[in-house]
Amino acid sequence: MNWKEYLKDDVIEITANTSWPIESCLDGWEYNTTTVTSSIVIDFDLVCDKDIYPTIGLAALNIGGPIGVYLFGLLNDRAGRRISYFTCLLTLLIGSLVTAISKDFWTWATSRVIVGLTIPAVYQIPFIICE
Repeated sequence: MNWKEYLKDDVIEITANTSWPIESCLDGWEYNTTTVTSSIVIDFDLVCDKDIYPTIGLAALNIGGPIGVYLFGLLNDRAGRRISYFTCLLTLLIGSLVTAISKDFWTWATSRVIVGLTIPAVYQIPFIICE
């Protein structure tokens, strides 16, 4: 295909050739690791049929937030703000360590839910303590 021919016009209309065969990702993926040597996508090979997995990981983090606000709010009222805050920090530390040592995607995603439990609460509790 001569791209110069298409680029010289102001309007570019390119349509896919429907006669080309469509195949699944059979040969895997080769990553350029010159700049980034490790990421969730690289480490767990989240491409081709697993391309939705990074979105699942983000959703896992966000699912934990509302649950954590509720649970740490109950702990605030029952055990006190200081105990609740340090429990929140301990939960964040444990979730982060499990995230760092995860060997498969589902362990990583579960650990992101644990981290997500703490995200809103770790910011809110100190403001409540300071009042």
